[in-house]
Amino acid sequence: MKLNFPVLIFICFTFLCCTRGISGNGTFKNEKIEPSLRASMEKMNLQVYGYLRESNYEMLSQLFSDSLKLRIKPEFEQKFMPQIQKVVRGRAYKKFDEFYVKRQNPRDTVMIASGKGDNAYKLKFIVPDKETYISMVVSGDSMNEVMITMIYIKVDGQWKIINIMGEDFSLNNKDAVALYRYSLELEKGGDLIDAYNNLSLSEHCLNPGGNIFSFDKSEEIKHYSDSLIKKTQIRYHFPIIVSQLPSKPSIFNIHYEVMEHHLNPMIMYISTVNVTDTVALKSENGEMQKVIGDLFSGMNKNNRAILYRAYNEEPNGKNDPRYYGYVQKLK
Repeated sequence: MKLNFPVLIFICFTFLCCTRGISGNGTFKNEKIEPSLRASMEKMNLQVYGYLRESNYEMLSQLFSDSLKLRIKPEFEQKFMPQIQKVVRGRAYKKFDEFYVKRQNPRDTVMIASGKGDNAYKLKFIVPDKETYISMVVSGDSMNEVMITMIYIKVDGQWKIINIMGEDFSLNNKDAVALYRYSLELEKGGDLIDAYNNLSLSEHCLNPGGNIFSFDKSEEIKHYSDSLIKKTQIRYHFPIIVSQLPSKPSIFNIHYEVMEHHLNPMIMYISTVNVTDTVALKSENGEMQKVIGDLFSGMNKNNRAILYRAYNEEPNGKNDPRYYGYVQKLK
């Protein structure tokens, strides 16, 4: 399952820093925005979100600026909107943050800092017009939430969408920083594979607002990633032979898969038992389940389930070898 929602349209920005006051020209956040304007933009957001939830491109595109209509790619309607719909269908959104940017001259540059704390972030971009409104909302469920970022400009007195983005905000009920913290905790306990997999999810959620968004901890997370990869590679060399079993199956890949609305580790391995011999194959897998916690510290304690796929031939993207799957429920 591909978890990310690619940014199919985007303005290329050059980043400089400029901060203004809260009167006249400037950058205004949330309650600092004039109430009537904020209420008006909330109606716009609900309208945009409704069209995304219905995957109604025809109606959504009527809210696009002319420049966006020229830049939009077919993949936005064909891939992006259906992907977003799968996550947000039937759900309301939660407000994240919104900003009103007023500048005397278009192409002015701005950097907005959200504040302090673990989840502090920055937005860096060039305002495309004298008045720009940025709304970020979050929607989804405990397995996957996406952040939808809508950027508006005023065209002939009416607000129009100049850019719209959707990226992963959280996975397994944790955002990028929470996943990073959890990875640190797992590594401290010696559970390297789970630590590595959770850090991979963290990196997947590092830019929920697209390229204009960055958590303050992004560099810290990236440095930790380099360190954890090296540490994991020293301990584990794939393929890993399960020498405790007489048949000595060989594990060649571990990644996350969705089951019962949760992400769980999937262990893919080559068995010397023919996959058509389901009785012997099941017996082998039962023995593997008994030793998996010894092979990968904490895996049988940190997860709701462990998924397995037994092959006789390793898939390489070109072949389609037969396999048999098993589920080890833990919680």
